[in-house]
Amino acid sequence: LYAEVWDKAVSFHTTDGKTYKAYMTLDEVERELGGGSFLRCHRSCVVNMNHVTEILEDDLLMRNGEKIPLRKNGRRETKAAINDFFSRRLFEVV
Repeated sequence: LYAEVWDKAVSFHTTDGKTYKAYMTLDEVERELGGGSFLRCHRSCVVNMNHVTEILEDDLLMRNGEKIPLRKNGRRETKAAINDFFSRRLFEVV
């Protein structure tokens, strides 16, 4: 679902409700995931856009009901990137 950094460790939150920790930076996580459906939406979070259900004013609502904060600087660009991802995914289905 998403990865978040906390106290020098990255926690990976999965669709089955489990959390895995690794000692790496969020920059390393982004490089390993290779873009695609993953987007850094905050200085401490990377989300899998396939699991975003709604774009709120200050947060992203995830499929599991959790809210992930959006960065303050660049919020408009982040929302645009997610909307673009949704649009591309919609046209792939049609």
